[in-house]
Amino acid sequence: MTSEHTPEKKPIGRRDLLLKGGLGLGALAAGGPAFASGSNQSQLDRAASAEASMRAEAESLMVGGCTLTPSDVQGPFWINSAMLRQDITEGVFGLPFTFYIKLVDAATCAPIVGAVVDVWHDDPDGKYSGFASEGTAGLTYLRGIQITGLDGMVRFESVYPGWYTGRTPHLHLKINPNAGSELTTQLYFPEEISTRAYLLPPYDTHGPSPVVNSTDAFFNPDLLMRMRTPTGGITQLIAGKRIAIQ
Repeated sequence: MTSEHTPEKKPIGRRDLLLKGGLGLGALAAGGPAFASGSNQSQLDRAASAEASMRAEAESLMVGGCTLTPSDVQGPFWINSAMLRQDITEGVFGLPFTFYIKLVDAATCAPIVGAVVDVWHDDPDGKYSGFASEGTAGLTYLRGIQITGLDGMVRFESVYPGWYTGRTPHLHLKINPNAGSELTTQLYFPEEISTRAYLLPPYDTHGPSPVVNSTDAFFNPDLLMRMRTPTGGITQLIAGKRIAIQ
């Protein structure tokens, strides 16, 4: 019998593939056109410049040294799947939220290349995709995987998470620097950002979160993300977090 926290279908797992050696990191990271010309090349150059600027801004938010990042609970809504993608929104409406994760070696501070970074979080209504208990069986929104590049960084495009009973807003991470090692943790948000975000549609129908960071049983201040503080109205958020692993 399927439990209420079991997804309707169990997709092929990205970690299973790594462990079996059936999918190399090069294959996961591959994709996109190899060549461009003319105006297409100009567009690619502009996009590359914009991306470099955003990465630099995100990295400026990653203050501090390379202290080992603590683990945190997995929670009941992880799905072992291999959805390699940068944009995980799948059309979910919400406050645009771009976040960068940089993986470094806790001993040397050197970037970790070729690590699998798996993220998932709830939607503005506080629901996770893929579970009958959430009314979202068969859906895969707000979940995805990226592979760290030479700078140890990955980028995800999403929407700001909602909240659900008993928890402060958060997102989940499962990181495999190799097939035999894993860090499961969560990242948290500045409360002033959540307060402003939850005044906006579609979050306003759900209202403000009754649980703040200081009253969440799993909150760890070492897992708090820094974000670009918007001026005036919130239109888009950028966050960065350095994660140090052994």
